[in-house]
Amino acid sequence: MLAALNITNRKTILFTFSICSLAFFSCSDTGPQVAPCNESTIIDEWIWVKSEGGVGGLYLTPENTGWNIRLEISDSIWREFKNDTLTFESKYSFTPDTNGLFYGGDLDFEDRLAPNVEIIHCLLNLQYGFEDTPINYYQRQE
Repeated sequence: MLAALNITNRKTILFTFSICSLAFFSCSDTGPQVAPCNESTIIDEWIWVKSEGGVGGLYLTPENTGWNIRLEISDSIWREFKNDTLTFESKYSFTPDTNGLFYGGDLDFEDRLAPNVEIIHCLLNLQYGFEDTPINYYQRQE
């Protein structure tokens, strides 16, 4: 059948077949490899990204405040640093909420009001108090 086609048609068919073969054999079921963000634990080192929301529409970032805030969360100790100065340290307990859509739970400190905790889309979200208070967003230290 190929013998009956003119040279231009043969080249077009061969080119199309080559491109389709290349595309087929280049595909993989796994897709691009992306490092997981480990949304199943709060234990890690976290860097403050922003605080936003609440009454008045607060929006704070490291760029507009000059603050570099870091959390070091181990399995029993919670440490907060602001511009590399330890500002808070406490023992804590964490009880995961199995009813939530995202990973989160109840956090309790020995000597301070604890925030509501959730990890949503690789960001640790902390909200102290009620729904009308700002949310503080942290990302895992790379």
